[in-house]
Amino acid sequence: MSHLRDLTAHEAATRAREVWHYEDARKAGQQFLYYSLSQDKNCPQALLVLTDMMRMLAGEEVAIVVSEYTYNIAKDPEVKSRINLIRRIALNQLDLLSHPIGNISALTIEEWEHSNDFVVSQEGVTRITSRVLNSHTLEQAFEAARLLLGVRAGLMVPKVRSTAATNFDDCFDPNNFRQCDNYEDFLSAENLDSEF
Repeated sequence: MSHLRDLTAHEAATRAREVWHYEDARKAGQQFLYYSLSQDKNCPQALLVLTDMMRMLAGEEVAIVVSEYTYNIAKDPEVKSRINLIRRIALNQLDLLSHPIGNISALTIEEWEHSNDFVVSQEGVTRITSRVLNSHTLEQAFEAARLLLGVRAGLMVPKVRSTAATNFDDCFDPNNFRQCDNYEDFLSAENLDSEF
């Protein structure tokens, strides 16, 4: 790799996916993904990785809401299927998913991804969506997720320093954030680390 700015959105999202699950490279994964979404917020690979990352960065409820948006704008059938799988896992974690087989853990990954027999508690999803959105739109939730990713990656910082950690709700107001001072250095980096 020469410089980060030379990567396409797809290449950066692919790198994000590759390094995200390695604990010592988690921040680099966030940085790659933030860059990818800055280049193309509809990049299919980036939509998939963001949906997955939100489970860890903001919790299952936010992941469910973000997946509603990413699933609807993704065009690639394979990406849509993987986003749906992540959504189902989040729904299951919140006890909002059932299957006629009874023991969901006995299902194969293919069944998790492709079975049409899952039953979703729409009442539970509506309750979660209402609470997470709090009068915002799904698109605004997606933008808040992107901003939260930038904050956690160290690339976006609050305009007014706060001792409290930034959470998902704070990111509904992007005017309260700015790029970090080293953002241009970040774009010129050959390797990503936690300096940004």
